[in-house]
Amino acid sequence: MKPLYACHPCMGSRLEITLHHPDLLRGRVALDAARAEADRLERQLSPFLPDSELSALNRSAARGPVFVGWELNDLLRYGLAVARLTGGAFDVTVAPLMALWSFRQQAAGITAPSDEQIEAALCTVGYHRVRLDEEHGMVTYRTAGVRIEFGAVGKGYAVDRIAAVLTQHGITAALVNFGSTVYGLGAPAGQEGWRVAIRHPRDSGRSIGVVPLRDRALSTSGDYEQCLWMNGRRRGHLLDPRNGRPVEGMASASVAAPTAMASDALSTAAFVLGTTEGIGMLESQADIQGLLIGENRDGALVSYKTRGWDASCAPNRPATLPGRRRFLTAALVVAAWLLLMPSLPSEAIVYLTREEALKKLLPDADVLQAQAVALSPDQKRAVEGLVGGTIRDAEYPFWIGNRGGAPIGYAVLLDVIGKEQPITFMVAVGPKGEVIGIEVLLYRESRGSEIRSGRFLQQFIGKTAAAPLKLGRDVEAISGATLSSRATAYAVKKALALVNVVYLHVRTGAP
Repeated sequence: MKPLYACHPCMGSRLEITLHHPDLLRGRVALDAARAEADRLERQLSPFLPDSELSALNRSAARGPVFVGWELNDLLRYGLAVARLTGGAFDVTVAPLMALWSFRQQAAGITAPSDEQIEAALCTVGYHRVRLDEEHGMVTYRTAGVRIEFGAVGKGYAVDRIAAVLTQHGITAALVNFGSTVYGLGAPAGQEGWRVAIRHPRDSGRSIGVVPLRDRALSTSGDYEQCLWMNGRRRGHLLDPRNGRPVEGMASASVAAPTAMASDALSTAAFVLGTTEGIGMLESQADIQGLLIGENRDGALVSYKTRGWDASCAPNRPATLPGRRRFLTAALVVAAWLLLMPSLPSEAIVYLTREEALKKLLPDADVLQAQAVALSPDQKRAVEGLVGGTIRDAEYPFWIGNRGGAPIGYAVLLDVIGKEQPITFMVAVGPKGEVIGIEVLLYRESRGSEIRSGRFLQQFIGKTAAAPLKLGRDVEAISGATLSSRATAYAVKKALALVNVVYLHVRTGAP
């Protein structure tokens, strides 16, 4: 069973979902619902959207109690609990300090804020400055200037909510990857869990451990995702809310927990606390495991882990830092891991959502009807005859555009391999079997995205299955995007064949 994959930009990061489901249409409906849930949570929790619930809270809570919904109530309650547990090493009121250090702007040549600026910001930071009345859902800021943000726990909360939505849609095996937090729902058939690698904090091409996730989350906080270089020193984006300065002596903290919200928050807290206090804090919590990587003054990395880490998180692969002599062994292990993992792109660009593509391709439709079509053996052979080769899949998602009760077009979603990764296309075909539009929804290759140009795609308009598409004869390729051009031509040819066979009832090589 081929896994379904979706990539969605959200909350300043990238949400990636891989799932298994025998019903293609139901799987894609679940993916759509998951993306919608992520967008809903961003509209509610983002401090950067002026009309979000969190922004409204930050504007008003210093003037008096503000009512918040149950989700924001739950998130605040958990955030304040972790702050108390860690003595403020984790703190949801860190927003004024983050703004002061300007990590999100990644400014060139920026200098560290002065001691006076840091002290001024600290006067508005501290979980004790927030009063939460859980029973009545009322929040009050005890100090003017307090601002809450959920950068260290919000994505984890979103992952838990997305996993719940997938479960509600009947999904029992999915991997949800959102920034630095991953949740494994169930497991792929025949596997103990979703195998997730922990990257080396100083070499993105290396792994320091592989964790099998089954109904469990893994988060990694590190100083490599966002950092500034000041006076020749790396300044990671993770700040200690207690002193207002970047954490030193730590490279990464990975935490496995039953929920993504817990793993997200506790990995940040452990990173700020450091190796000794961080391990102690993690071991004080039930069903929590952690791997912390510290950095000595000479730059050498040293790993620390909770007592149960090897047994529960990496039973077949102790999480150690490979030295130079063990580099070949480590490389072979990582290569084996890559072979076992589902095929996922290292980069993916979402150009259009499915809904946006349908509006562009079938703008005149007053009704759009979704259908998942499983090809019969005869239909499959007919499609292969029109395509001129074997097709692997036998089930495809279609949308029928109707106007006034009559079909005006058929759209089909296809994943076609480019150079190494699949490109997601939507192709629309008219009721007479002619191409009326094509859009690129998701591009996963490292180069060749020029195929999205209108000048290139326009060449396919009006093409039919009666005139087989060939690059250089029917369609001109784009220089530097030859393989992507071939993938586009094949996607159009396959879409024409599918629509002709399924809806126009063509059973030969010509309509």
